[in-house]
Amino acid sequence: MGLIAYFSPNLHLMKLYRIGLLSVLGATLLVTACKKGPEDPFLSFRSRKVRLSGDWKVINYTADTTFKTTIFSGGTESREMNLSGSEFSITGTETFSLISPKDTDFTRSVTGTITGHGFTFDKEGNFSYNFDYTYDRIYPVVVAGTTVTEKVTVKQTIIREGKWYFAGRSKDYKNKENLVLSVISDKKSTETTTATGSNPVMIKTSYSEREFALNERVEVWHLIELRNREIKMETDLAGLSSNKYTTTIGSGTPVIVEPGITQTTGKVFFQLKQ
Repeated sequence: MGLIAYFSPNLHLMKLYRIGLLSVLGATLLVTACKKGPEDPFLSFRSRKVRLSGDWKVINYTADTTFKTTIFSGGTESREMNLSGSEFSITGTETFSLISPKDTDFTRSVTGTITGHGFTFDKEGNFSYNFDYTYDRIYPVVVAGTTVTEKVTVKQTIIREGKWYFAGRSKDYKNKENLVLSVISDKKSTETTTATGSNPVMIKTSYSEREFALNERVEVWHLIELRNREIKMETDLAGLSSNKYTTTIGSGTPVIVEPGITQTTGKVFFQLKQ
């Protein structure tokens, strides 16, 4: 009995040591599980699904993209867009290179207003995205040997809906570091109004509505930061599209124009707040 009493303090210390070691290991595993993106919080007691769920406003974004269109007549049009935007405004530059029938290169500034821009994610795996904006491009052009002002106003509404889920672990990314958006419904309407000097105003409108099967069209976003009320994410663009426009000049008859196949490349960054 005395021998057991003699060793009891040491046994008690060893037990406390094991408990402490397990606590440290558990905390380490918890931190490792929480921190996925490079700017994620060091420790969070909310799951990534809980942190992602809710309504989000886009408070900052940048889009550096290149659009290259092969026109059916054989010409090529290349357009670079370098845009940045806050919750209420959009600014940037747009550079054109046109080969049809002769080489034309010019750059113009872009300024505009954002009336709605945000995401919604729910815990059941559904998402929606809306982007509503208007921007102007004003620059000098030469018409019949005379320099006049041309103003182009673009109004666009984009609505996308679908399913979201976290991507698994890969060679370059941790488990749940990337967010996958499977677009099921994509609606886009654009109205472009062009006023060149005293010439008739030209209005060009386009509308597209497409439906996709699950995972037929996906966007993969790298979650740089996923906090309780803040998200930073970016994605690379690479896609092809065919465009058709309805153009009306003055009171003339609408004309359908099909410029061709457009290839899009570049990168987009979003910063979201709740």
